Amino acid sequence: MTREYFRQVPNFEYVDRNYENKYINNYVTVKNLFKRVKIRDEIFQNLNFFERYSIIGDERPDNVANKIYNNPNLDWLILLCNNILNVYEEWPLSN
Repeated sequence: MTREYFRQVPNFEYVDRNYENKYINNYVTVKNLFKRVKIRDEIFQNLNFFERYSIIGDERPDNVANKIYNNPNLDWLILLCNNILNVYEEWPLSN
């Protein structure tokens, strides 16, 4: 699952901070983990784009994605559409 997600994250050139490197102009290619996708605000205003769903019991985002999209790897889409940044603090918990 994580390999598929990070494949979509863009790369950028970062200054190589390796101690063996003597030159400041050497760069290494890394993933830009600060890049985040955001849904436009006008899309959130139109409820036709969304489907109402209630979390049942101990369901996780991957369970919901599997039910809705038949693909548990689309759990990031469930989180994105619900403006959830931290699944541990913002995802509904069971009683």
